[in-house]
Parts: sequence; structure tokens; C-alpha cells
Amino acid sequence: MQNLDLGGFFKDENKYNSFSQYDIKKKIAKLTNTDISTLTDLKIEYENESGKGTVKSTKYSDVLTFTFSNTLDLGKFKKENNAVSQLKVKKKQKF
Repeated sequence: MQNLDLGGFFKDENKYNSFSQYDIKKKIAKLTNTDISTLTDLKIEYENESGKGTVKSTKYSDVLTFTFSNTLDLGKFKKENNAVSQLKVKKKQKF
């Protein structure tokens, strides 16, 4: 149950331009099918476009490791009239 890929997390400009540790724990709880209250000792290392970390759980004997990105790669879009449709961008987003 190690090496979880959490997908994308983005800085909240309203909260000192930082990542929400609660949202990260909530995503880990969902992926591991555990209650968020069982997750302890969250440690995160931030990079420019990504992050990684560890968290302990009372449900597992091993420390869980995880990674996430703070960029969103939506692939390539076909331009129409030298622009990209916002509707097409929204359809590709997976939040």
C-alpha cells in the first residue's frame, strides 16, 4: 500500500499560497479506504511542480509514501480560429 499517486493538488492563494494538508490526507484516506482520523505524522516535501511525502496509519504497519503534482497536463488541443475552446479544456480536466 505504498507509493500512492495523489494526482494534482494546487496552492490556495487565499491560504498563504500553500497546499491543504487536510485535502492531501482526505485523498489518501479515500485511496486507501481508511478513515482520515487514522492518518498521523504527515510529512511533505515540496518541489517547484510536485511534492512527495509520507504518512502513518494505525490501519497499516508500513509507512505510506505518496507523490502529487501541482501542474495539470491536459495534453494537446486543436486550435480553432487561433484559440482553444474553454469547453474542451473543462471536459479534459479531471478534478
